[in-house]
Amino acid sequence: MKKVIFYLLIFVLIIFIIIQFIPVSFENPPVKQEIDAPDKVISILRDNCYDCHSNLTKWPWYNKIAPISWVIKRDVNSGRASINFTEWDKYKSIENIIKEMIVEAVREGRMPPLMYRLGHPSSRITKDKLKILQDWAKGKFDK
Repeated sequence: MKKVIFYLLIFVLIIFIIIQFIPVSFENPPVKQEIDAPDKVISILRDNCYDCHSNLTKWPWYNKIAPISWVIKRDVNSGRASINFTEWDKYKSIENIIKEMIVEAVREGRMPPLMYRLGHPSSRITKDKLKILQDWAKGKFDK
């Protein structure tokens, strides 16, 4: 039994080493048009949302370790596809709807996602920050 476990561990280690050679690109696309919002809102979005929802992702050191790298890349691609704060020109015709969707996702605790919050404890959005986002979505203050 010990021999089987030993060989299984060796096999898993070999697979782990091999998958490190599967290339994953972590380059950010160019910024097209960053969101136009009040400084307080921009600060909240940069601190809590930009890593997945912009072309200004700050890639963590562990993005070089497979299979973690695959999950990170998938999550960022998904986040950028759903909303991208550095390609904001795409949303001009539906900007108010997008703002409300952002507030709703934050209010319901879907954003930032739990896995992101666990790795980035400072990304938790406080009630004060949520209030700022709500006021922004309702057009209560200008830039």
